[in-house]
Amino acid sequence: MNKTILSKITGIAIACFSTLMLGGCMVSGGEYYAQIDSSKAEENVREAGGIVDFSGAGGCNYRINLPACDENGDCQDLTFGLDELPTDGTYVKLEVQPIRGVVNAIFTEEKDVPSSAISALQHEQSVESSDSK
Repeated sequence: MNKTILSKITGIAIACFSTLMLGGCMVSGGEYYAQIDSSKAEENVREAGGIVDFSGAGGCNYRINLPACDENGDCQDLTFGLDELPTDGTYVKLEVQPIRGVVNAIFTEEKDVPSSAISALQHEQSVESSDSK
């Protein structure tokens, strides 16, 4: 009887822990748009002997964390990797999958970015610049 109760308690504890861990990793899926700010990029330092790259850069040369907005103007900070840094102001379309995060980054022209995403990005950038003062 004690083993049954202990196994139930252990199962509940594991379920709660898993929910908390995955909850922190949850990113809603879809397409997001960001505007490159190279001052936020870091060189991706790969740990020797590691099998999984937990840096968020996916094995790329640079890791960058930027505000990104979807076509509805909903924004969140996303971390993704790039092999090369384009010029500041370049737009990038980010393909995002739940739990996995950013799975693809494609440079795009401003005309291909939804206007609601551009407006939301400009708002995010103005909030960031006022916060840094």
